[in-house]
Amino acid sequence: MNATPTPPPSRIGVPRRVAVPLLGIVFLLGIVFRLDDLAARGMGHAEIFVPGIDLPRGLSVPLPRLTLWETVLGAIREPHPPAWYVAMWPWTWLLGTDLFLIRLPSVLFGAASIPLAYGLARLEGERLTALLAAGLLAFNGQHIFWSQVARPFAMACFLGLASTLLLLLVLRGGQRQRLFLALYVTASLAGLATLYYFWPIFLTHTLWVLWNTWTGRASTPGVLRSQLFILLLGSLAIPLAIIQSRPSYLSRGLLEVVGEFLQFGSLFQVDRDALVPAPLPTGAAAVLLVLAGLLLVAGLRVNRSHAPGWTAADVAGPSPRHLGLTAALACLAILAVATVFHGSVPRLMAQDADLAAFFHGSVSRKATLLFASALVPLLAFLLAALLERQLARRRPPGVLAPEAPARSAGPCTLVSFLAVTPVLMIAGVSLVVPSAAARHMLLFTPYLLIVLARGAAAVARFSPVLFVALAVFLAAIHGLSIAYNKHRPGSPIDYKGLAQRWIPHIQARDVILVRRHWVTTPIFYYLRGDRYQFAEWHTPRAVQNLRGSRVWVLSFPGLALPEELRDTLAGYQPSVKVEARRVKAELYVPPPAHSRPPEAFPPTPAARR
Repeated sequence: MNATPTPPPSRIGVPRRVAVPLLGIVFLLGIVFRLDDLAARGMGHAEIFVPGIDLPRGLSVPLPRLTLWETVLGAIREPHPPAWYVAMWPWTWLLGTDLFLIRLPSVLFGAASIPLAYGLARLEGERLTALLAAGLLAFNGQHIFWSQVARPFAMACFLGLASTLLLLLVLRGGQRQRLFLALYVTASLAGLATLYYFWPIFLTHTLWVLWNTWTGRASTPGVLRSQLFILLLGSLAIPLAIIQSRPSYLSRGLLEVVGEFLQFGSLFQVDRDALVPAPLPTGAAAVLLVLAGLLLVAGLRVNRSHAPGWTAADVAGPSPRHLGLTAALACLAILAVATVFHGSVPRLMAQDADLAAFFHGSVSRKATLLFASALVPLLAFLLAALLERQLARRRPPGVLAPEAPARSAGPCTLVSFLAVTPVLMIAGVSLVVPSAAARHMLLFTPYLLIVLARGAAAVARFSPVLFVALAVFLAAIHGLSIAYNKHRPGSPIDYKGLAQRWIPHIQARDVILVRRHWVTTPIFYYLRGDRYQFAEWHTPRAVQNLRGSRVWVLSFPGLALPEELRDTLAGYQPSVKVEARRVKAELYVPPPAHSRPPEAFPPTPAARR
């Protein structure tokens, strides 16, 4: 795609010598906010799934993931593809599992998204829009929050921006077009292997290229074949999604999530646990939503009236023969997975109680879906072949519709598509299965912010005074968002606070009773299994050996003590109670005739983390 930038006339121009330093300042501030108090939040259940954390076997959910094989197997029981977990394994193997270090990759991906947002908006031809978009993302409190959490969302957001920018660079043509195509394929496959919510971004890419080709605004069958190649390889994630499938745990309403998303990318996600008070009253939130709506409409109108001219350049994509071979191999791979699942899982369930609980009552249904999913690559290949034939009949390759302006194929329309279409896809799926969550909408936030920045730039063309007032308001509201999200805890349960108060009370021979549950597991990050004596509530052998030992019982709201444990501790006297937010540890002391003399822990290095 050969581009000749023709930015719309603006009363507030930003020369290059000013834009570059401003972008540098925004980028550095974005890094500072993402590094600020990075290790201050305690460990929560969401981050305990990071590979490399030493957890006690038989007591933790998830199981420890100390090897690459354990990491891959553990990811099968996750609701996400395994790419992020696999990428984190060498990181923690080399650097350790300190909170700062396991969260640092999210910081890096989050910060790297800022210049990508600038570059994507800059392709529209106006530096003011690009600077505004970079600033809105850099100081977005929700994006900063998830850039400080060891989860795959910041990485997936980065890959979405990278793949979008690379797609436009492919269409721009030039000597490095083939390199950009290879990078686009790599980034797209990495995104699909990181989060299932990346699919709406990739599908929007494909629909946009197809729309431009179908309407004659561009003729890029080679790009479409490359996207089909990505789709065929990405279809290998379908059997994994079927195996991982479970009832949805997302409970927030669709309108609530979308409404927050439209407020400049969930600046103030409502804390349903009521741990942090909402900074905005309902009326102010409504005003923010109306303002975002007006800027969104203005930004989408700029898409039609001020987009620069672009001329699409096609690239030699995979041949139909190679695509057919890829489809056949993908089909065989899915059939192999289905066969192994059908033959092995029932036998493994008899040996593994966790596996039996995970697949209880669903093995037959999932096996059927796995075999049926083998048809997806073949059907996609056949549908693409029919569609390409129809496109060739409709208009020969390389011929554009004379009535279609070339600028309609440019980045402006793609960003507009990405600001709207993925949200509509999620909304459609949510009508059947609840699928909307603010953390997942983070992937689509940069495109919304670029369109909103486009609308703000339109305000600058209309009235510089009004634009300055708007800029001051946005700066204030984003500062408030940063402060609000900084105080949001990473988990509703304060494991770190409990550990700090609890550890001084624990003696060497104390037994700590826990329930094997995901809500319990993060405490093992602070109380290592090789230093403390843990036993599971529901293990009769462990309960029988408690006589003479002081017993700690770790409990959470909703996890009541089992009756057999109450009977075992009938002669014990409650002694010490240590509490933190939504968790407590209670000490039970045996009768004097059965008690053991206290024994202090040997000197050890400073408490872990």
